[in-house]
Amino acid sequence: MSHSSIRRMVLAAAVLVTGLGGAASAETKTDSLVGPTNVTIITKPSQSIPLAFNQAGVVREKTIKDGDLIKKGQLLMKQDTDLDANEAERLKVEAESSSRIEAAKADEKVKQLEYDRKSKAPDGYAASELEESQAKLIEAQKSVKVAEEDKKQAEIKYAGQMVKLQKMELHSPVDGIIQSCVIDVGQMADPQSREGAILVVVNNPLWIEIRGLTTLQVSTLKLGEEMEVRYRNEPNAAWQKAKITYITPVADWGADRQIVRLEMPNPSNLAAGLNMELNWPKKLLDTAPKDEQILSFTK
Repeated sequence: MSHSSIRRMVLAAAVLVTGLGGAASAETKTDSLVGPTNVTIITKPSQSIPLAFNQAGVVREKTIKDGDLIKKGQLLMKQDTDLDANEAERLKVEAESSSRIEAAKADEKVKQLEYDRKSKAPDGYAASELEESQAKLIEAQKSVKVAEEDKKQAEIKYAGQMVKLQKMELHSPVDGIIQSCVIDVGQMADPQSREGAILVVVNNPLWIEIRGLTTLQVSTLKLGEEMEVRYRNEPNAAWQKAKITYITPVADWGADRQIVRLEMPNPSNLAAGLNMELNWPKKLLDTAPKDEQILSFTK
């Protein structure tokens, strides 16, 4: 027997029971039709971010554990930086030193004085001597330029080394929750690992995915529209408003279905992955496939 036939039998039985209202308990009443039985509504993190180091290296420090709430910019993990820190100090000395420039300028000044003296001498110097003096002056001037360029190169190398040191630390890019630490202190961090070193999730806001709505039902919805949802297994759960932020632009043509995503504030950081139920708008009930509906009975 097909699933559709079974659903029709359930529907018929439910209608029959409803028709026997006088014989049934006076406390029992029939609510409106609820949504299609194959629709699933589940929460998901709004972000799931695997954090990885930029280069291979041994983890020296870890400041968090699984499940910790973290803030944007917080230090989470750090590699062993001893050798790179020493190299940074060496490059810093070169970047901040002006000794070579000062020596080159002093030599230039000597060459300039010598050239001026020979070119202005009353008795004059041989042309070859004057040319030699001028060549030495030009060489000294170029030496000043080379010293200045070397200093700029040293500054660039030092800045690059400092960036490298920064990338040997993992800081959180968001306010979130540590879902899992993939590696621990003393282990080698592999920058090519798809899992990264730490997996961070953002549960505030939460995403709510509704799967199983037909394309006809989805056509009645609009981005920005608010819907009411509540946790299915939470006692006395209150209805909460969630906003439609995404509708899949390509439908599953074989099943005639589209996914709708809602976004809901979650300041308490309740876990993602929980089932929810929808306070079904009439337009979704009116456009639902009739053989996929059931009657709901409540006390």
